[in-house]
Amino acid sequence: MTSEKTIAKLKNFLQEEKVGSRRFQRYKLSTAEFTNCFFHAIFNFTNKQIKKLKLDKDDKKTFKAFLKNGTQAQAIADIKNFVEKVGLSFEICNYDSPIEKGAAKVAIFFQDNLMSRDFHFYREEKLKNGKSVWVGKEGFTTSVKKFPYLDMKMNNMSFYGCYKISQPKACEKDVSREKTK
Repeated sequence: MTSEKTIAKLKNFLQEEKVGSRRFQRYKLSTAEFTNCFFHAIFNFTNKQIKKLKLDKDDKKTFKAFLKNGTQAQAIADIKNFVEKVGLSFEICNYDSPIEKGAAKVAIFFQDNLMSRDFHFYREEKLKNGKSVWVGKEGFTTSVKKFPYLDMKMNNMSFYGCYKISQPKACEKDVSREKTK
């Protein structure tokens, strides 16, 4: 079950900070133990931001709680509800949809074995040359891995869908800056 304390903590933090931009930076041991692939893909906070956020064991439980009961569709509904409660938007999109500045695309995979109740998230990162790679954090470790593309099946998991995550305030700021140029 998601923690209202975690939701409040993230919502308050996002009112002060933009969604992170860690790109391919490894997690420090002090921040890795509280962050999984869900946290990495959705928030992408830097190590400095994570330290400032002061995550704890209750937060960690929240970040892995989305598949405890119910179907994959219910897990998506729970994820959407959580993401929107902290102040971000969560919209379905296509794998090849372009994403505007200030937003991110995440891909969600679910375990093929329904008894396992596991998921994995990847975040699309734009490179300087305009191409993209997908980045995933391995569980609660320090490791971040890059993939040039995603297969529909990866690590005994099947692709479920892509979603656009955006921070409405940040997108509004980016759009207003572009108009004044």
